[in-house]
Amino acid sequence: EPGYDDAGLLIRGVSTTGNSSPLVVVDGVADRAGGFSRIDPNDIESISVLKDASAAIYGSRAANGVILVTTKRGQSGGKISFHYTGNVGFSTPTILPEMCNSWQYATLRNEIRTTVPGQSGVAEYTDEQIQKYKDGTDPNYPNIDIWKKMVRPALQTQHNFSINGSNKTLSFYASGGYQYQDNYYKNSASNYNQYNLRSNLDITPNKNVKIGINLSARQEDRNSPITGSEDIWRYLIKYDPCVNLVYPGTDYPTINAAQDSFQPLTGVTDIGGYQKNRSTYLNADVTLHLETPYIVKGLSFDAGIYLDRANTFYRNFKKKFYLYGSDGNGNYTPTAYGPTNASLDENMSYNTGITFNARINYKTTIASVHNISAFVAYEQYTYRYDYLQGYRENFVSTQIDQLFAGDKKTQSNTGTANEAARQNYFGRVDYDYNNKYLFEFNWRYDGSENFPKGNRFGFFPGVSLGWRVSEENFWKEHIKAIDYLKIRASWGEMGNDNVDKFQYITAYTFSNPAILNGSAQTGVWLNRTANPNITWEVADTYDVGLEAKFLRDFNFEFDWFYTKRNNILATRNAAIPEYAGLKLPDENIGKCSSRGF
Repeated sequence: EPGYDDAGLLIRGVSTTGNSSPLVVVDGVADRAGGFSRIDPNDIESISVLKDASAAIYGSRAANGVILVTTKRGQSGGKISFHYTGNVGFSTPTILPEMCNSWQYATLRNEIRTTVPGQSGVAEYTDEQIQKYKDGTDPNYPNIDIWKKMVRPALQTQHNFSINGSNKTLSFYASGGYQYQDNYYKNSASNYNQYNLRSNLDITPNKNVKIGINLSARQEDRNSPITGSEDIWRYLIKYDPCVNLVYPGTDYPTINAAQDSFQPLTGVTDIGGYQKNRSTYLNADVTLHLETPYIVKGLSFDAGIYLDRANTFYRNFKKKFYLYGSDGNGNYTPTAYGPTNASLDENMSYNTGITFNARINYKTTIASVHNISAFVAYEQYTYRYDYLQGYRENFVSTQIDQLFAGDKKTQSNTGTANEAARQNYFGRVDYDYNNKYLFEFNWRYDGSENFPKGNRFGFFPGVSLGWRVSEENFWKEHIKAIDYLKIRASWGEMGNDNVDKFQYITAYTFSNPAILNGSAQTGVWLNRTANPNITWEVADTYDVGLEAKFLRDFNFEFDWFYTKRNNILATRNAAIPEYAGLKLPDENIGKCSSRGF
């Protein structure tokens, strides 16, 4: 489905029974509005993956690994440069199953009817009818190749224009992009349009101060018919090649071609209605870097505030449409499908996230061989989500797709909201001796509202050791073929709080649990029993590896890893009678491990 084809990401496979998705950090901020998959690739400077103890710096959300994405910034050099990239192409399904032709299908149907126990024992098609399907001379005995009738190459195109440059106090990168993706079906109502803008600005008023201002906006427009692509493909694969899509000599879609009210010719178009999904994303950042050699040499400060906004609007407009039956004498009778005239279901949501962080950095070199760097940081994140939905049917006209045009007697609506917050303290110490012996310790003290007060904060440390063997004199003197060799080992403890919220609180939901005086009464009923002891899922990761570069142009890297998880949330395998009115909560009782190289 155009616009819905995001790939799932896993780092080192599945290592938990819960959510295995990695944490994605874009320009230093986790889980940005709009995500990673729809960022214009022309705006990306680099992508790196943290999969060992180095990921512990992201603490409670790093158990599945971390993907770091950095977008492009202005290049030094004082010149302004312009870049355009564009492509136009067509995509086709990798494999389409080879389908029976009509006479093969008819023959197989006869075999089922006459040989399978429990069937009628009477052939569905006569030999004469099968021969007509073979001959192809009678339009009422067709041979429908559903792939040729319905599928075509899908157009897709992408364009990006960017400008970057710099002078003594200012560097900038700005870009605009457009993407279009069509679907595989002929006369399809399904497509995807994306418009994106990005501006990354760095201001350096003096050698000790650097201010960053980043703006990114993206509009995603998804259009599709009422039936989703998954169902469309299922119906096409099941299609009967002996049935015409339209009656010969007419444009009337045949009722015999319908499966569960889906007829290929109408199901891929907007004849029966449409779905529209509009999403708007905004990321805005202001950052400050301050060097303070006048206080302590090597001391610096960083701070930033980051705004993420996501607005979505979804509309599902169903219309009455007609398929036709025939009496065989040229008379065609319409049969209505869909709602009474039309129905509309639409919803909108607003998501706002604000992140603030501040960091103190220190870096120094002692006696020319002891290189030390460290930082400590604080981060605060708040988030709010609002949702509103409305529905009406029995519309005055299918030409007016607005809620006011529906019958008030059929209306319904609902809405909800939620809030979330995180508070984190984290830091790192790096030491190396003469670029040979490496040590790193990082930690994070995370707080999440997903857990009760006593278990709300968790401490997640990580340690890494490394030895650049190729920096040793004996190596430089005796082993010339291998230019670089590094041996490393690490251990890190990471958490996972990607679980249902507020499981430590007994939850109730509104519903219609009782009938009184002949009508349903609104009330509350138990939705979840509380678990006041719920806490983090914890992963201990061990990693041993080596990196090598030899004969100047060849690289080699090897890793062995072992991850042990405990405290995974799971529901006990126990039966509770319905009349007890209880639902077992999740508990930290799951364990699993993974290893590989």
